[in-house]
Amino acid sequence: MINEEFDAFNSTIELLLRIAPSVKNTTSCMEVLELFHFDNKAIVFPIVNEDEIPVGLITRSEITELFSRLYAKELRGKDPISTIMNDSPVIVDRKSSIEDVAKIVVDAGMHHMVSGFIISDNKRYFGMSNGHDLLSEVTTRKQKHLFNLAHFDQLTGLPNR
Repeated sequence: MINEEFDAFNSTIELLLRIAPSVKNTTSCMEVLELFHFDNKAIVFPIVNEDEIPVGLITRSEITELFSRLYAKELRGKDPISTIMNDSPVIVDRKSSIEDVAKIVVDAGMHHMVSGFIISDNKRYFGMSNGHDLLSEVTTRKQKHLFNLAHFDQLTGLPNR
């Protein structure tokens, strides 16, 4: 019973929050490419406007693929990142429940499981999370629920085995 209360308290997406640096939508594509080269663990950068409101995402694979082409640096390098970013990211409020976010991400498409989703606070950028962490948390919660169903009486809460 206490575990269920704890889970209800910690069931917001804030539990999965990862602090990731954001990039302004006016930053050049070459500067963003350099950020990916500098941080070899970064998979995605959230793109925000001048008010810190999330407007898109750019993944390492997208920008690397674009700039691996001949003359891409010369043609697109100085363009703002907003010209090539994914402008339809999944953005959720930090107080959203994990179950709601899981449904939103699945409905939005499986590519969001890889690129992740943006967490906002009062519409401003707050952090990121990814599909792997979300899936892991949902799986853990389901396993706990099934364990409780198998080992405890649902009416009294007493062990039944």
